[in-house]
Amino acid sequence: MRATPASLAPGYVLHRRPYGETSLLAELFTRESGRLGVIAKGAQGRGGRGRGGGLQPFQPLLVSWRGRGELPVLADWEAVGPPLPLQGDALLGGFYLNELLLRLCRRHDPHPELFLAYARALGELGEARPLVLVLRSFEKALLDSLGLGPMLTEDRSGAPIRPGQWYLCSPQGGPQPIVGPGRGPWEVPGTALLALTGEPLVIPPELQAAVNGLFRVLIADQLGGAPLRTRALWQALRRPAPADLPREPEV
Repeated sequence: MRATPASLAPGYVLHRRPYGETSLLAELFTRESGRLGVIAKGAQGRGGRGRGGGLQPFQPLLVSWRGRGELPVLADWEAVGPPLPLQGDALLGGFYLNELLLRLCRRHDPHPELFLAYARALGELGEARPLVLVLRSFEKALLDSLGLGPMLTEDRSGAPIRPGQWYLCSPQGGPQPIVGPGRGPWEVPGTALLALTGEPLVIPPELQAAVNGLFRVLIADQLGGAPLRTRALWQALRRPAPADLPREPEV
C-alpha cells in the first residue's frame, strides 16, 4: 500500500543520514507500509519543509510519499508531537528498538500491531518504566509479528507447559522437556515461559536472567550471528570495573 500526498500516514524515523547538500536519506517505520526508505529533499540544514519541522527520531509523525521502488520521495511530513526527551539508558533502549526494526523487518512489509507496540515502547521509555520490561515486551511483539515467537503455553508435543519443568527452546520447534536445571540460554524453566504470557509483561526478578538470555539468543539467531551495534555501544558505555566484567548488560 502506498500513501499519496493527500493521505498522511502515521510513522517514525528510525535512521537518517545526509544525502547531497540539502537532503536526507531516511528509514521510516509506518503503520500502513511498515519499514520504508525515502529521500527527504530539502530536509537537511533547516527546520524541514514539513509543517511540523524536521525529521527526528522518537517523534510521532504523519508522512506521505510519492513514487515507487526502493527509495520514493517524501512528499510531506508533519510532527504530531515533540520528540521524546530520552536520556541515558532510555535513549540507548530507543536506539536498540530502532536497530531491531532496521535489521529484522523487510521494507514494504506492514506490521500494524508491531507499529503500535513500538509507539507504546517509546512511551514507556519516556515514562521510565523498568527497561528490562520495555525491551522484552517489544522483542516479544517483534518476534510474534514476524511469526518467530516462542511457544509459551504448550511444548512441542502439545502438552501444557508445567511451571516446575525445564525446557529446551530451540528455534527449530516448540519447547522440549529436559532434565533441569538448564545450563544454557536456550534452556529455561516453565515458569519463565508462562511469565511471558501476561499483559502487561511482568517478569519476577528471579526469572529475569533466564528470560533475558532466551530473548538474546532468539534475536541473535535471526541476525545470523551478526552483532548489534547498540549492544556493543551499551557495553562500551556501561563497561564495569575489571572485577565485575562477567556481569551482563541490560539489553
